[in-house]
Amino acid sequence: MISTTTALTSSTNPSTYHSTVTFTATVTPGSGGGAAMTGTVTFFNGNVSIGAATVTWNSGPSTGQATLATAALPGGSPSITAAYSGDGNYTNSASSALTQTVNGLTPTVALTLSVPAPVYGQPVTITADVGSSSWSLLPATGTITFKDGGTTLGTAPLVATLSTSGPVGQAVLTVASFSVGSHSLSASYPGDSNYASATSSSYPMTVSKATSGTNVTASANPSALCQAVTFTASVSAASPAKRSATKGRDEKVHRAISRQATNGTAPIRGFK
Repeated sequence: MISTTTALTSSTNPSTYHSTVTFTATVTPGSGGGAAMTGTVTFFNGNVSIGAATVTWNSGPSTGQATLATAALPGGSPSITAAYSGDGNYTNSASSALTQTVNGLTPTVALTLSVPAPVYGQPVTITADVGSSSWSLLPATGTITFKDGGTTLGTAPLVATLSTSGPVGQAVLTVASFSVGSHSLSASYPGDSNYASATSSSYPMTVSKATSGTNVTASANPSALCQAVTFTASVSAASPAKRSATKGRDEKVHRAISRQATNGTAPIRGFK
């Protein structure tokens, strides 16, 4: 029996998840080898077989060769080896491990708002969709972090859903109220074993002031000359400027003004 050595190469290293990589095993006979080589080469990811191929004999360089193309490698750094079975003339042999770097797909993170231009006190639901520019059978997994500028609004888990472009991961966060003014919303994704990390583009949002109404009542109307009269002005915010029900109540912002028997103004005193 003539001894052999097996060497393994990769067509693309590093590669991208879900892309095709071709592994080539070259089996070289030791001294005295010249007869055509037969047999098979089995390719492994760790201890798990990922496929096998028949050895083709190359008489010119007197080597056997087997190739395997696969697009099923997991993300990360799988360890690939090739094992030659041997035949009636040649002994079996195995290659050294080849570390194949499989980078995650480059995802896109898209934001949508339930209310693009809210008023103060109006809840806004922010939805982040994480998908790939190329078709993938696996949706993104993990957690999305939502931000307003540099301030973290909260986090939400990605839930698998199906869109027109394929499976995506979707995360939803509802914010009870934003302050009046300009805001810049974004969502960041840390990545998983199949997808790289990514951050959405900034989503500008302007929150307007809520409208309010003022109602004035008198303690006595009509009243007599020199009679003490209390005037009360109630200032209430029109819907949707209400406090969040998560605080235990859903009540209008209310203020009162009170003056007795004197024309003029009074400071607004808030009460809960």
